[in-house]
Amino acid sequence: MADSLIQQKEVQEVAIVDSGHDSTDEGSSDGVSVVRRLVEIPREQGLANVTALMEQDMCNRYQAKKPELNYLLNSERAFAKFVGMKYACALNSGGIAISLGLEAMKRVLFENIPFESIRVYSNAFTFHAVPSACVVAGFAKTLKLIEATEELVLDLDHLERCIQEDVESGRFQKGNMILVLSYMRGRVPDMHRVMALCEKYDIKLLEDSAHGYGCSFDGRMAGSFGLVSTISTQANKLVNTGEGGMVFTNNPDMQAFFIFAAGSYEELWRKHEEMAPPEDVCLRYKYTVANKSVRMTNIQAALMEPQLAVMQDRIDHHNAMYYYLVDVTASKLDVLEQGLSKRMYFIPQAHSLVGPVYDSLQVRILDKDGKPSATELAGLEPFLKMLQGRKYSIAKFSDPANARNYLSWQYLASEDITPEALPQTSRVLANVCDLRMLCHDTEVQMDKLAADLAECFQACFAKEQEGSLFFFGLVRVLYVSSAFPPLMSSCVAVCHAASHPIVGLAKCIECVIPAFSAPAKGEKRQGRYHTRQTRPVSGVVCMWRTSLAQVSGASRLSKQALMIRQYNSHLDAPPTGGPHPCFSAGNH
Repeated sequence: MADSLIQQKEVQEVAIVDSGHDSTDEGSSDGVSVVRRLVEIPREQGLANVTALMEQDMCNRYQAKKPELNYLLNSERAFAKFVGMKYACALNSGGIAISLGLEAMKRVLFENIPFESIRVYSNAFTFHAVPSACVVAGFAKTLKLIEATEELVLDLDHLERCIQEDVESGRFQKGNMILVLSYMRGRVPDMHRVMALCEKYDIKLLEDSAHGYGCSFDGRMAGSFGLVSTISTQANKLVNTGEGGMVFTNNPDMQAFFIFAAGSYEELWRKHEEMAPPEDVCLRYKYTVANKSVRMTNIQAALMEPQLAVMQDRIDHHNAMYYYLVDVTASKLDVLEQGLSKRMYFIPQAHSLVGPVYDSLQVRILDKDGKPSATELAGLEPFLKMLQGRKYSIAKFSDPANARNYLSWQYLASEDITPEALPQTSRVLANVCDLRMLCHDTEVQMDKLAADLAECFQACFAKEQEGSLFFFGLVRVLYVSSAFPPLMSSCVAVCHAASHPIVGLAKCIECVIPAFSAPAKGEKRQGRYHTRQTRPVSGVVCMWRTSLAQVSGASRLSKQALMIRQYNSHLDAPPTGGPHPCFSAGNH
């Protein structure tokens, strides 16, 4: 399958060249746009695959009579080889993959040990599908959440302390322990130490690589360390089939369990070919495993297979754009204010031996002294709102409604999900912002994102003296209500760059006064704008009436003044007669 994917990739590249498609984006290396190469061509091939399945009535994996149309088996082969495991079984989600992995461990390794005697450790910082899978598998009462470090990985010191406490208490024994290690947002801990702890205390390792496939540690692929590992192909993942996942193992008994639990029956297990264990192993599980009917469809695999051909290219491009973004953002912040970039900390991997896949970014906003704050900074919420207003789906991990925050996992024991129980995780998640990236982002788009990050950061965090947020609110109202939004957008940046709000006002007053006055006699408005030949006195009165009304909470503002305009709305061109002074480079 790997060879066929390589051949398919070569065919795609030839087709690209022959097509004469001349759409290019910055970052393209072969004259074809990034989105065309990494998204559109695989999507077109996937749709053609789906059409072939529909025409041949082979949407179910067990209906695929033609090997070239058995996309599911072909994808399992390719993914198993990529991860470095012998067996793969495709399922309908990454969450059910974790659950089946735990159930297989219980059946194969702990068959005669009661659930309450098996300790399961897992990340306190991960997506809630992980603890949910532990609950579904029967380990709700013995699940122990482990703190996160500042690099957002599992705290191995805390893990070992918990193991030692469990052993000393006599409730759990060495050998009756499972570690469900989640590579949340592709963040990989020191795997040498993980494996040493597993060996020392006889812990069985299950890797949740939903966000981590493609990552490596010391040259070894994430997902190849444990007895079981899982991935997700749900939307926003490196490979996207809408919903879906896979479970991997080198253990034939566990693979037999996966095949029959997923929904195989009668002699259909034989259609898994080399992905099926030997017959004597399969027969031990054929009639004794409940059918959960959680197979992936051949339709999903038809969409998956072409993406596997460009998966490594997507990884390489993700990483290139991430490093570019980090550098450009730092430069733009320091242009706005020297040293400002030190407060926007792009959280690195926890270990130098990690081979990353940066398909998302996590930044920690530091306090004015350049150190992390255990409490939320006053500017964080405005910062997020400004970016969301510019159409970025950025969020904070500390939000109790965020599914990655343990506070939202209220199906667990209440005493296990409190800030008192997990103080370190609460602290390290404070002021951390999260944004998913696209595999077809370009340098142009990264430049835009960097500029938006810098502008919004400066507006909400730079020179946080008394009154600055007050004046920002004042200027924002003027921006919303004025007939000259581009001018006010510039004034926001000017005012926040000033050492004091009154200084900012002084810098903007020459520009603001004309903008809010009525047209002079005989003068016509040009759309929403008019020229600068205006009556300044009426402009001052208009500006301060609007400002004072907003500050006092009065309801006398006009309907126009109460309209909300998103910061990223398309702004009209400056008035004729030359650019306004606020638009010159030196005033930003």
